Amino acid sequence: MRNRKPFVLNGPFMVHNLYLTLISGAMLVLFIEQLLPTIWRGGVFNAICSYQGGWTKPLVTLYYVSISAGKFSERS
Repeated sequence: MRNRKPFVLNGPFMVHNLYLTLISGAMLVLFIEQLLPTIWRGGVFNAICSYQGGWTKPLVTLYYVSISAGKFSERS
């Protein structure tokens, strides 16, 4: 290995970072789409503390998807 040149992996790393950035941006847009109307209608306190507040079924699904995606990316 001393006589070999190091691998240059800039291209694959840039594609990987772009992929992660696009997925994170899409998740952010989906979270904002779910949270903003709840905050607009009832305020931040209602969205956080109220039983009927911000915990909608689509929002819970997004939380599960984001946690699963995070755990999947940690493994690879």
